[in-house]
Amino acid sequence: VMKSGKIVGQTMLPMKSRAHNSPPVKEPRLHSKRSQNRKRNKDHHRAVNKTLTKFRNEHALLESTNQVMAGQLTAPGQSCRIVSHILSELSSIAIGDSASESSTNAAGSLLSSQLIPVSEFDMWFLRGGSVELGVVPMKNEDGGNLLGECVVARCLWESHWREEACLIYDPYVVFYAPLSKTPCLKLSYIDIQRTRLVQASNDMNPLPGFPLISIETAWRCHYLAFIDEEGRAKFQETLNSAIYACPQDESELQKDARKTNMWKSFQTSSEQFHSRENGKWARVVSSKKSKQRVVHNSRKMAFDSEVFPLDGSQSAERSVGLFVEDLLRQVLSFSLEALEVCESDVVRFLDCSSRLRTLPLQKLNLSGKEAFCICVNLYHCLLQHSLLLSPCGPPTKKSIQTFMRTNCYEIGGDVFSLAELQMRVIRGNMSKAIHPRSPFVQAPKKSRAHLAYALGEADPRINFVLNTGDMTKPSHVPILTPDDLDKQLSACSTTFLREQVSVDLARKTVTLPKVCEVYRNDFGDGDANCCVHYCLQYLDENTQAQLLEWLKLGSPYIRYHHPCDRFHSRLRLLSVALG
Repeated sequence: VMKSGKIVGQTMLPMKSRAHNSPPVKEPRLHSKRSQNRKRNKDHHRAVNKTLTKFRNEHALLESTNQVMAGQLTAPGQSCRIVSHILSELSSIAIGDSASESSTNAAGSLLSSQLIPVSEFDMWFLRGGSVELGVVPMKNEDGGNLLGECVVARCLWESHWREEACLIYDPYVVFYAPLSKTPCLKLSYIDIQRTRLVQASNDMNPLPGFPLISIETAWRCHYLAFIDEEGRAKFQETLNSAIYACPQDESELQKDARKTNMWKSFQTSSEQFHSRENGKWARVVSSKKSKQRVVHNSRKMAFDSEVFPLDGSQSAERSVGLFVEDLLRQVLSFSLEALEVCESDVVRFLDCSSRLRTLPLQKLNLSGKEAFCICVNLYHCLLQHSLLLSPCGPPTKKSIQTFMRTNCYEIGGDVFSLAELQMRVIRGNMSKAIHPRSPFVQAPKKSRAHLAYALGEADPRINFVLNTGDMTKPSHVPILTPDDLDKQLSACSTTFLREQVSVDLARKTVTLPKVCEVYRNDFGDGDANCCVHYCLQYLDENTQAQLLEWLKLGSPYIRYHHPCDRFHSRLRLLSVALG
């Protein structure tokens, strides 16, 4: 038997310690309080993960209620979401009947360790006034009298409410963030349409127990939370009295100024504009620069919108499809001039588009025709919405990438830009683009998580129907319906290809649209002849006969159109003639 410390054929010699000829240069490093806290937090996170993993292995009954989220939140929002997810699972384990006693005790102890008693600072929430918040109001330049003052929690987005000082003057109402000297929001009474009490259900209310009120303007509803019903009623009475006392007769100059402010507000309807800070969603990279997303359907929050009753049935999906079809029909009826005149119609459209925040796309049958029509119609709706509200007019060759990556809709608690809807959702299961250049924009690499919403329908005809806004595509878009989807795709493909495909008889040259080169793998093995064979069926009879004759004699010379650098300023409704 070989003893420890021995190697066959060799004797282990004890190691000699090295003698230090000189003393150490500095004292041994002591663990700082920060490193000790870091280690303690790391141990706690390890204990949480160990408990959750153990419970999942023992009981496979706990299913996460969190929905798919592909869009990246900002750091505070992402941290809140992770903590909420962990606490939700811990509480489910602690009160679960199927959990073992050890798992229940461990989860209960971890959950209780995160609970702290109510402090004195918590007792002052939404109490006091501007002095308690350290606010120094600016001097009223308009000479109005201060009519009322209170502390409210203003909604920046659903999970982010900030305690602010609200001051009601004769001509306007202003809000100050804590420890600030300048207002973060100023609302003129002429811009306020009405004040409305918000009756949100307990499961939708982001601040249960706190009464809510909404101050509605044309471009956004501002939500405020109060400490009790009495405070909310007093605020509403004071604000309504100030609004009614404000003179409603406007001069021509004031009317022009109000229309200008409203138009600017429509065009800059991003969360960053209203909160003067980073919004809910993380920034995206475009042209090697960080850009803020612009969410256009943010007039109403999700807790103040009607929820779509999706239960997996075809009738429920059809109701969603009809809603999206009507939404696209509304936005296609708008023009740049109509936005200034038909304010009520625009507000109604913004309210309808805000309802998309409650539409969970993952509950749709993504392999069906209904989901295909919904996603394509939503893409065209967002494209028209973005073109109309573009502050610099139609996009250009340099700005098209930023335009496609930053203009977004929030759908079902997730965010989708034009590029993400096109490349990750509609084209998620189709071929990749080959050497794309403007106007063909790719989604950011960090948005690959949106492939979870990819449609199962992979139809090459979508290349001729999906509008990118450039002049090579028609300015008219169809409203797709599942019953007539095949006929609509064929009719749109026929119209597009007969206009874009040209044949030079003298030179025996065929010129195809640029989209056939960028997405050539959609039409076969990526060969140019495959593209010609596919497009052949949608051309007129004379062109078909000529091309077939050339293909029998040999391959004709095939080239592609140059990419277009000009873009439409708006889209219009296309009435497809179904054959």
